[in-house]
Amino acid sequence: MVQIEKRGTMKFSKNAKQLLTHSLIAFALICVGVIAIWRILPAMIITPRERMQQELAKELGVEIKDYPYPVSFPSGYFYAVLKPGMSVAEVHQIVKGYEKVVNCGNVSEIYYYFSAEVEQAKRFKIVYDNDGKFSRFEGEEDDSRTLQTGGCIPGLMEE
Repeated sequence: MVQIEKRGTMKFSKNAKQLLTHSLIAFALICVGVIAIWRILPAMIITPRERMQQELAKELGVEIKDYPYPVSFPSGYFYAVLKPGMSVAEVHQIVKGYEKVVNCGNVSEIYYYFSAEVEQAKRFKIVYDNDGKFSRFEGEEDDSRTLQTGGCIPGLMEE
């Protein structure tokens, strides 16, 4: 029960004070819960591609966050670890976990990750020099297919 005195102040009964206190506590707990869900839930939801990236990283024994361009994993990883002058065999020891690979005239290989289909795959190209040594890494954006496979044949280059 609430009583209003002459001077404009209110007096609350003991039950009214308890009800107000419990209501404020409940409101505060609800606010904390909503904020926690708002902050934590997005971190718990991962896409199928992110799940495949995490599985590949585990298979390769690496942490995605330790390499450049983590959203484009494994491209950033291979870009970082492949060094000019590596032999075809050395490259093949590092580049693992792909769905498909084609070799193009024994000067380059195009690797498909997460799908063997062009439109769904994360693709990149490894280019070798005339001596069969790693020369450069060429990535490809997911929304623009720039790597040409005409004349390429399925499988790895010979080591």
